[in-house]
Amino acid sequence: MKLPPLLKKRSGMQGPLSPANWRGGRRLLACETDGFVFRAAVVALNEGKATIERCAESRAIDLKEAVSEVIAALKKSAVDLPRHAICLSPGVMTAMLELPLKEGKARSEREMQELIRWEMEPLFAQQVSRWNLGAILLGRGHLNQDQREKIILASRGTTGKEGARFGELAIELGMVTRTQVEEALQLQEHLQVMDDKLLCGWSAPPDTGEHTGWLCCAVGKESLQRFRDAFAHHHIRLDWLYPQIGPSLAALSTKEGGIFPVLEMQQGMVACVLGESGTITGMQFTQGSGERLSVGDCLEVCHALLRTSMTTLWLSGSYAGHPVLLKQLEERLDRPVKPIPVVFKNSDTPQWSVAGLFGASMH
Repeated sequence: MKLPPLLKKRSGMQGPLSPANWRGGRRLLACETDGFVFRAAVVALNEGKATIERCAESRAIDLKEAVSEVIAALKKSAVDLPRHAICLSPGVMTAMLELPLKEGKARSEREMQELIRWEMEPLFAQQVSRWNLGAILLGRGHLNQDQREKIILASRGTTGKEGARFGELAIELGMVTRTQVEEALQLQEHLQVMDDKLLCGWSAPPDTGEHTGWLCCAVGKESLQRFRDAFAHHHIRLDWLYPQIGPSLAALSTKEGGIFPVLEMQQGMVACVLGESGTITGMQFTQGSGERLSVGDCLEVCHALLRTSMTTLWLSGSYAGHPVLLKQLEERLDRPVKPIPVVFKNSDTPQWSVAGLFGASMH
């Protein structure tokens, strides 16, 4: 597996979507799924700048159906559809790993695959726990956070954990319908599938003088093929499949100098990513400590990486527009907290919600 261009930059390699290839101008279909909704945007790339022309989304559970729906919606808006695509997915995991390699030198392809797979498999197993029924009903918009917490309290017995009766209780309390629960269970089945075969990529630590780990990513072989097939059905080539964590950093690569901290806020997970000139130099992430993503979760990942010289914390992710949480972060971190700037031609879509696919488009 090759690393996405965002990750490859650390070793000086350039991807097909790098700014060096934009001068003639090109357009790209940039997509993202958070597990609940599939979003797509037509992005125009010209002279090192990106602009989102049109957006569309699908709530279809089946990936091929979701891709078909967003393509149909974009065609209706008189958009000339690009023939190349990229996509961000929670099915691609990325992490900074401490690998037992002498002098920072990689081993053979087979040995590196085995070594990184051993480290990444627990992360995939941990992610499966994110896709509980309450989280899915919340992500699909069938429940709000207060309703979810009330159902959890009602479902708790002596174990103190979210019980198997969550769906039935939600129906009994009149908060969701049986159809919505059955839909969530069907989606849960898709999300909790773990591939037996992981394909891994890696990049050696940068020569910055600071101790950092190896930047690694992994995706299930069958999952990768499903994405390729879904786009190929419409004669569109999927060039790269990205992780959700990290790509938004590239949207800041045109800013002058310095190291940029980005807080990536997704439902049930938060990460802090550091980058310099489009290169990832640090990463910390954690799953939410409770049913709500708290300011404590955000501070936990930020404190390990933030430095006094980093005057602004940039935001990305579907949860990044929470006003109370943002205010608390500014007060606790004593610095501005801003959404990553995204350029739209015509759209009311919140900037933070598409910062990841916008950043990935800029490679």
